[in-house]
Amino acid sequence: MNSFFFRSEFKEPVKEVFDWHMRTGAIERLIPPWESVRIIHKTGPPSEEGEVHLRMRKGGVPFNMRVAHTAFSRNQFFQDEQIEGPFKYWKHIHKFEMAPDGGSVMEDHIEWAPPFGSLGNFVSRDLITSDLRRSFSFRHQRLKNELERISSIGATRPLSIAVTGSSGLIGRSLCHVLTTNGHRVIRIVRHPDPIQSGLVFWDPIRGEIDSEKLEGLDAVVNLAGEPLVGIRWTQKKKEAIWQSRVKGTEMLALCLANLKDPPKVFVSASAIGFYGDRGMDELTESHARGQGFLADLCQAWERAAHPAKEAGIRVVHPRIGIVLTPSGGALRQMLPAFKAFAGASFGDGERFMSWIDHDDLLSILLYCIVDDAIEGPVNAVSPNPVSNATFTNLLGKIVSRPVLISIPDFVTKRLLGDLGTEMFLSNTRVVPKVLEDHRFNFRHTSLSDSLTFQLGQY
Repeated sequence: MNSFFFRSEFKEPVKEVFDWHMRTGAIERLIPPWESVRIIHKTGPPSEEGEVHLRMRKGGVPFNMRVAHTAFSRNQFFQDEQIEGPFKYWKHIHKFEMAPDGGSVMEDHIEWAPPFGSLGNFVSRDLITSDLRRSFSFRHQRLKNELERISSIGATRPLSIAVTGSSGLIGRSLCHVLTTNGHRVIRIVRHPDPIQSGLVFWDPIRGEIDSEKLEGLDAVVNLAGEPLVGIRWTQKKKEAIWQSRVKGTEMLALCLANLKDPPKVFVSASAIGFYGDRGMDELTESHARGQGFLADLCQAWERAAHPAKEAGIRVVHPRIGIVLTPSGGALRQMLPAFKAFAGASFGDGERFMSWIDHDDLLSILLYCIVDDAIEGPVNAVSPNPVSNATFTNLLGKIVSRPVLISIPDFVTKRLLGDLGTEMFLSNTRVVPKVLEDHRFNFRHTSLSDSLTFQLGQY
């Protein structure tokens, strides 16, 4: 039998740390973003001896793991045991105790045995121990960050918040952050599960929405939209991108404007594509729209929310930069090439990339909800944009792969057309002036810190 311990101190009292683990979304927030883990089904919290069914992949090999909550004592511990999965034995005890300074100490204690007896132990013990250490180092740090977010951006009371795009990269994580903050989340979806509560049906293309279920909300966050990347921007693809964002936002804004009890705030996403290719200019929210398909799209996207503003709803447009997380988006698409020694910069590498750490973006969205003084466009980017060469060289260093390739501009344009020109060859140096003016606290202002944390390379 093997044992693993990981212990950390928290400034928050035991009850606060323990209660966070009991809320919906806690398990999802603790899964490291570089891991290929999907929760298939959950049947109850630890206090009710529920189960969690996971679909995982390690070393390219997929497998399932079923874990049951087998013991529970409020504010002291809860215990999980494998009832189906790759291990011969697996038991995980989460322990909580008061620290001398009034804070708390949390310890994760795992007992495990691999399959195939002593041979399996000889082959896998060190690898599994190293993997656990990396994973729980991340988990404990993220938990500290989550608790800090609650104390620094917490609302005075639990809020009711509806979210579109809740199955996407940002929306999915935002819902988990909101529920672990104690808020009630209503997901606006196209294919509602009749058994699951907390869902509202809409069809943005047909202009259909179950508006009665949106009465009396505190906030609506609109993150829906056809993905920008994946294929060349054919005319059909451009139309789908435009319709999903502009028409969907307009329909939602009109719906909110006509409610008897509308939300106080409508946070409707936009993007830094609003500014177009602007060279070395430092761009704030006061700069005018640039040129190109993305600039036209973002302008129309933001204008589509005007009916809500005219109805007296506070409207915020987070202009989102390149979101960094290995669980999706640009970074996830880059990593396989970098790990295969095929990471590359674009052109001369001098074009600016305005990025944002994934967890910082979630904090920004929550900040936009709870701070009544924020309105209009908000650049959701780090204060420190970097050149493409700086980004690629740093990523190569973190994954221990040198960057030896530079892709000429004409190749990018030839292969990807307008998509390549506007998303990979634009020089857009954006800074978050509104957030800085409101003294928003970025956790990851350094690209190195963000990539190191998100990739678990401590």
